[in-house]
Amino acid sequence: MNTRIALTHIIEQRFERRVALSTHWLRLRPAPHTRAAVTAYSLKIDAEPHFLNWVRDPFENHLARLDLPEPVSALPIVVEIIADLKPTNPFEFLVEPFAMNFPFEYPEQFRK
Repeated sequence: MNTRIALTHIIEQRFERRVALSTHWLRLRPAPHTRAAVTAYSLKIDAEPHFLNWVRDPFENHLARLDLPEPVSALPIVVEIIADLKPTNPFEFLVEPFAMNFPFEYPEQFRK
């Protein structure tokens, strides 16, 4: 049985005076190949004006490019996600024969 979760993540930076910020690359969205199926996602930037463009890197990770053309006194970012989590067995992996007993030594080819 899957578990559905809702997550709200708030990041806020306040400044003593208005400051000009360079381009920010936001990595705040799960990749499409994660175990959790993301059914809804939103990213809200509460600084105006701003420009937000989405790109993907060579590994299919979502990156948001945030440009703020004018100085700001605060940079609030709100991320909301709804996802379905599948149960997983954290012990579902193979153990090499040389590592069956602890302590163990790596074979020569792995020590490099």
